[in-house]
Amino acid sequence: METNHRLLKQLGDYLGLPLAFNNDDQCLMVFDGKLMVSIRNRNNVWEFQCMLSEMSLDTPVEYYQSYLMLNFELANKMLGSICYESNSRALMYVVPLAMPASYESLLTFLEEVLDQYEALYQKIKMQGSPLQRKQNTPHFTLA
Repeated sequence: METNHRLLKQLGDYLGLPLAFNNDDQCLMVFDGKLMVSIRNRNNVWEFQCMLSEMSLDTPVEYYQSYLMLNFELANKMLGSICYESNSRALMYVVPLAMPASYESLLTFLEEVLDQYEALYQKIKMQGSPLQRKQNTPHFTLA
């Protein structure tokens, strides 16, 4: 079995989940019924993609400015980035990981990603989704 598939299976065994990459080399997980994490296998790099919020085409520019400021903070701390995925019209938190050496290192990384993801998710939820609120200007900072 290929190393990537073996590591993902070991992680799944630890979590009690039957994890596997699909035909597109992607594995989707949902935590706490709200945190969606996609792991994409991209030639010796695993990319963790986490959905933060849906966006509409008429989202006020102030939201994008706030997301870009937050993205700048994430980049400065080497904690990943915030991206817009146009097919699903979603704001995503994306973090790459060089090929993990073991499932233990993968588990540690996943825990760190989930902690940061949940913090970002809560910040955006507290400020209001751009689909829900268009009156107030959002402002986000990392804790």
